[in-house]
Amino acid sequence: MNIGMIGLGRMGEPMARRLLGAGYRVRAFDVDDARRQPIEACGASWHESPADLASVSEAIVLSVPGPAEVDAVIRGATGVLAGARRGSVIIQTSTIGPPQSRQLAALCDAQGVHFLDAPISGGVEGARAGTLVIMVGGDPNAVERVRPALASFGKGIHHLGAAGTASAMKLVIQSIFLSQMAVFMESVAMGQAAGLSVDAMLDIIADSSAHHPAIGKRYAKLRDDDLTPRLTVNAALKDLRLAMAMWSELGMDASVVGASTDAYRRTEEAGFGGKDVVALRKIYRRH
Repeated sequence: MNIGMIGLGRMGEPMARRLLGAGYRVRAFDVDDARRQPIEACGASWHESPADLASVSEAIVLSVPGPAEVDAVIRGATGVLAGARRGSVIIQTSTIGPPQSRQLAALCDAQGVHFLDAPISGGVEGARAGTLVIMVGGDPNAVERVRPALASFGKGIHHLGAAGTASAMKLVIQSIFLSQMAVFMESVAMGQAAGLSVDAMLDIIADSSAHHPAIGKRYAKLRDDDLTPRLTVNAALKDLRLAMAMWSELGMDASVVGASTDAYRRTEEAGFGGKDVVALRKIYRRH
């Protein structure tokens, strides 16, 4: 099976490697030509545009930064739909909103192409280990066609219904995780202001009911005040704004998620947008 991989960044590159390791013929494209040589060295073939890649692929996986890039890659003049074969499957793994997923599914369907709304959770470590959680919305027959390929980089593949449902689920996950991260960093800042050391707090939290495994992966970054990004404040804020838009679309209030979104916004405005989310604790100062 020929599988296209568009986007060879922190997530896409290890996903492409997993596909190659599973025996798939991978067709690759990225706007950054510097990513060409490493993936070609692993056995992938490089293509000059998404349209060119799609013309020789039975399935196309997208791993790009966000909603604008997804639109450009699919709808653009040299985008996937400009070259995709009828019956091919687009697997869109980036975090976008449910309305955009539904719109893209309708657009693809009109051209005889299947669109799977398939956001992922598990980070770079999960992509490298092949243990990502994959949420999928779209035609069940198309899901089954590509399930073996998805299984090369995911341990759990959850079909939730029509396009848009998986994007909604990803925003539920991000709302929970990022809000927990925000209150964790705020509370650590409070402890520091009260005279507690970061080391002491983290040692005790690790043995308490406040411990969160995903946040625990950042304990070393907190101890070392290391802001090198695993997940940037900018990316987190993008996801939270999508979540807030979903709340608005549903006609519901989101006081806790809204407060968390404001914390990320203030952190970005303080100049930490490109830093890891542990930078949230930098915005708290004594009055």
